[in-house]
Amino acid sequence: MKLSQAFGKTLRDAPADAEMISHQLLIRANFIRSVGAGIYTFMPLGYRVIRNIWRILAEEMDAIGGQEMWMPNLHPAALWQATGRWDTVDVLMKVQAAGSREYALSATHEEVVVDLALREIESYRDLPQMVYHISKKFRDEPRARWAAAAARIYHEGCVHAGHRGGGARCVLPIHAASVLQYF
Repeated sequence: MKLSQAFGKTLRDAPADAEMISHQLLIRANFIRSVGAGIYTFMPLGYRVIRNIWRILAEEMDAIGGQEMWMPNLHPAALWQATGRWDTVDVLMKVQAAGSREYALSATHEEVVVDLALREIESYRDLPQMVYHISKKFRDEPRARWAAAAARIYHEGCVHAGHRGGGARCVLPIHAASVLQYF
């Protein structure tokens, strides 16, 4: 496909609210468009780059024995309450559903992995295990802007490893947005 036929256009000047040079270049080159503070749409070219990053991450994780999972972005409050982080994670986006059901949008998937590990791993003989996922994360950042750590919605690849000496935790967070900042 020719660039002249691409959805969206490149921009001559960066938007006034774009502070970082990488942010300005990504907007000007038609990789991303802002929907709101810290919320971005990846345009076709930017989405293509993201998919390539995901493919490379998946190939590398598979090569070292990782098993890819797809986990939900909506977590029951009980998972977060069980780990004691429901009231302590200040950037957690909480959702009130019909009735009194409460949920969190995934700021991390550690709670889901710990819950799964407790149910699926029955013996030390089942260890070690390494699972990974590449998915969206949501954070209620007080001052959202274009940066991997301060965007409200971003993609992250994370490896969770369980071994005989400890529990499951995210041992290798990889933010696709931070990789894009270098292009």
